[in-house]
Amino acid sequence: MKKCIVNYISSTPWYPSGQERLLESLKDVNFDGDVLAFDDVNFKDCPSHSDVPYAFKPYVITEAKNRGYDLILWLDASFWAIKSLDSIFKLMEEKGCAIQAGGEILGLWCSDIALKKFGISREEAIQQYISATGLLGLNMKNEKSVEFLNRWLAYAKEKICFKGDWRNVNHSVSNDDRVQGHRHDMTVGSFIINQLKMPLQDCHTLFSTVGFYKKPESYKHLPSSVCFCARGM
Repeated sequence: MKKCIVNYISSTPWYPSGQERLLESLKDVNFDGDVLAFDDVNFKDCPSHSDVPYAFKPYVITEAKNRGYDLILWLDASFWAIKSLDSIFKLMEEKGCAIQAGGEILGLWCSDIALKKFGISREEAIQQYISATGLLGLNMKNEKSVEFLNRWLAYAKEKICFKGDWRNVNHSVSNDDRVQGHRHDMTVGSFIINQLKMPLQDCHTLFSTVGFYKKPESYKHLPSSVCFCARGM
C-alpha cells in the first residue's frame, strides 16, 4: 500500500525547527515512504490556526488521502523518529489505525459547547479517555479510519467544537470547576474514536515524551515498540 507521513506547521517561532528536526530524523531511520511537509504558505485550504486551532490536521490528512495514499501517518512537529517505522505501518495495515491512548480524562478537557454538540453529559464524558492525536495513523482501506477522518473534517469545517481556550480560566470553556481546559483536535478526535470504538494502543507504546534528540542512550529504557519521541524544541 502507498504510504506517507504528513506534517503541517504554522509560521510561529519554533514549529519550523520542529518540522526540520522531524524530517531529518525520518532520513536517519531510512523511512522509505513519502513525506508531505506542509506550512501555511504552501497549503492554504484550511482555516488559520488562530481561527480554528489545529483544524489543519484533518485538512492535510484528507489532502494526502486525495493524493492516493493508503497509509497516512500524521505527526506533530514535536515528534522525531528513533528507529525503523516498519512496525507502526504494519500495525496500521493489520488494525486499521495506529492510535495511542492519552491517559487524560476526556470530560476534564472538553468545553461545554463541544459536549452539547456531541450530545453527552459531563459525567458521561468523565467516563471516557483522551486519545493522543499528536501521532495518528489511518488506513484508508479501513472503514472506521475513513469514517473517523470524514467526521473529524466535518467538525473542523463546522469550527465550533475545535474552538476553546487551552485553560479554563474564569470559566472560559466550562462552568464546571473540574474542567481544566479544551484540547481542540484532540478532544473532538477522541469523541469520534470512542464513538467508533477504534482500537487503541497503550500509553508509551508508539511514542514517548521522554528522550533527547540524537542521544540514543536516552532511549534504552523505552519499550521496543516505541518508534518516536515527542518533546518541544
